[in-house]
Amino acid sequence: MRWIGWLVLAGLGAGCARQGPSALDVKLAAMVGQSETAVVRALGVPNRSFETGGHRFIAYLERRQDLVPTAGPWGPPWWGWAGSQVVTRRCEITFEIEAGKVKGYSYRGDACS
Repeated sequence: MRWIGWLVLAGLGAGCARQGPSALDVKLAAMVGQSETAVVRALGVPNRSFETGGHRFIAYLERRQDLVPTAGPWGPPWWGWAGSQVVTRRCEITFEIEAGKVKGYSYRGDACS
């Protein structure tokens, strides 16, 4: 019986193992050190920009709408598909520019992948 406890602990540890960087992180990390012009060439004109304390920030906003089923065929056969709803998802990516070069980035939203 003691070995079951060890298996459970091993499984919990494996579940907490950190995965590698996402594809978005890899793409954005490649922009660090590049010029602002290179970012604009790669991603297009930013949706907004602002400056503060000698730093410039440029932001890109992506919005998309997904059709999500509200109920599915997992109930009794007479239920069928009850319908779906439109869900708007967004992702905002912000680059910090210092001395004309990308110093860092951040992103937030449920459409960032």
